[in-house]
Amino acid sequence: MNKKEKFALLEHIKKDLEKAIYPPTFEYDINYYIGNDTTQNFFDFKSEFNCYAYAMQFKEKIDPSEKDIYYYPGFLSIGEPFIWTENTIMDGFYKDCDILGIEHIPSNLDEEINTDSYKIAIMIERKIGMLKDFHFIRQNKNGVWSEKRGYFGSVEKVSSPSKVERYDIIDVVKVKRKI
Repeated sequence: MNKKEKFALLEHIKKDLEKAIYPPTFEYDINYYIGNDTTQNFFDFKSEFNCYAYAMQFKEKIDPSEKDIYYYPGFLSIGEPFIWTENTIMDGFYKDCDILGIEHIPSNLDEEINTDSYKIAIMIERKIGMLKDFHFIRQNKNGVWSEKRGYFGSVEKVSSPSKVERYDIIDVVKVKRKI
């Protein structure tokens, strides 16, 4: 993605965030991301958003036919790292938040959320070796934790981020839009 395309995407995401239900709700988003229609086309472009897009509330692509946008921590700010580590995941997340005007406040799993914010559990795959994956889980305004598993996965409730298989929690962050 060149600078002009990246700037256009950034502006589009900022406008999209202005329209989003905030703080997010699981019920609204499950209808948005997977729809009420059980016959929905599996390859509908809404299903091509991953856990990072879900947690950050990115909902629309500039061009729905565009299949090459990969949402990852830092895609707006630093570009894709070669290897996912705790540092590259957190650095990309913080820099994307800064560009989008989203405040990120240290938190924990037990802290209650306010009506003006929600929490994100940021995770890294638990495996030996260099090729690890990231995962983001969101706590909605009603206290329900939810996740989206990959691009074609479903949006599901999670009892707690600490119970998610294959991933370890790096950090829990409260996010709040700057007004």
